[in-house]
Amino acid sequence: MARKLLNIKLELDRVKCHDEGDGWGNAEPYLWTVFFKVDGYTVTVSDSLTLEGEATIKTTPGSHGNLGDTDVDAGDTVTIPAAIGHWDTYLSPIPVAEPFNIFQEDVGGVIGVVAVLMEEDNVSDDGAEAGHQALNNAVRAAINQIVSNLSFTNQEITDEDIDNVTGSIESTVKDAITNQQNFFE
Repeated sequence: MARKLLNIKLELDRVKCHDEGDGWGNAEPYLWTVFFKVDGYTVTVSDSLTLEGEATIKTTPGSHGNLGDTDVDAGDTVTIPAAIGHWDTYLSPIPVAEPFNIFQEDVGGVIGVVAVLMEEDNVSDDGAEAGHQALNNAVRAAINQIVSNLSFTNQEITDEDIDNVTGSIESTVKDAITNQQNFFE
């Protein structure tokens, strides 16, 4: 029996500051989010029993000041704007190619979000936005790399898989920020 289309509402609604860790003064947080899904809208199980296609990626706007609060102290709660923390979408079953679909019509998809909370200190507006764009591109590439490696004989995403892409994404973002900064920033 075929799986049903799922209506998904994924929402990050607030950030709670436990320790502003900024030394003198308050924190100036900003949030980058990259929503993703791997489902039947863009991915299929091929006749070689591998996943083919690419993930759907939803990037969000802004860097410095995108939470609307640049004066955050320990104990404060900051509301995350819907443009950054909310995604309404549908998750469609991933179809299985013939002749294998006689055994199973489809497989389930997956949905998630990568969220990176940053502090404005010592990063220019241009540096922050360069890092944000690097994050968007690196997450897209990493998820699609993982998808391309999944098959009937390799159905699990391991902690090692995640660690490998996480380290790569982190260095890509740091490099993008550093390359956009000038000597005095």
